[in-house]
Amino acid sequence: MTGKLKIILVEDDISFAELLSQRLEEFGFLVEHYEDGASFLDLKPGGRLILLDLMLPNLDGFRVLEILRHRKDKTPVIVISARSSEEDVVKALELGAADYVFKPIRMKELIARINRLLVQETNDDGTTKPMVENDFLVTPEGERVQLTVTEARLIQLLIENPGQVFTREELIESISDKAENPKVIDVHIHNLKKKAPWLKERIRAIRALGYVYQP
Repeated sequence: MTGKLKIILVEDDISFAELLSQRLEEFGFLVEHYEDGASFLDLKPGGRLILLDLMLPNLDGFRVLEILRHRKDKTPVIVISARSSEEDVVKALELGAADYVFKPIRMKELIARINRLLVQETNDDGTTKPMVENDFLVTPEGERVQLTVTEARLIQLLIENPGQVFTREELIESISDKAENPKVIDVHIHNLKKKAPWLKERIRAIRALGYVYQP
């Protein structure tokens, strides 16, 4: 198990798809790419979120949205398109798209929108998030993992702000009472994942930025 969240990308522009996939992978996602709507629908791949272009060969993005709705597929869809008319946006949202992002893509904005939807999806399924209690990390199943004071502050900050990317500098300023090298955060994250292996799937390193907790 990779521990990475899989995003389905349906995009016929190969160069753009390769570049976007590379950038998404830098942010810790696993990307599965399809060049047209028909092959995507035929294979019915599983993913946590779908990025869908509108101007696709054979079946356009609107038709793909209609079929997904007919299938009662609840996977959140973000439309990514150069089509920016109000009519296109409204039509996509009415057909079930969760969000609409214009090309050219602003990467930080796209990542923020992806994280928001993933957090919302997790909260909607009724699951209970882990909590920190007296320097113990307590899972919804009742497992208790003893932490250091610094580890407890760190994981509590991440859990209480799911989907938010923190720089190492922001994290160290929030959890430490003394001046420390921000790179010490990497050590604390490593120790947390060692003590609670399931955190390997929840805490993702964002290259050149920092860390994000994804439920």
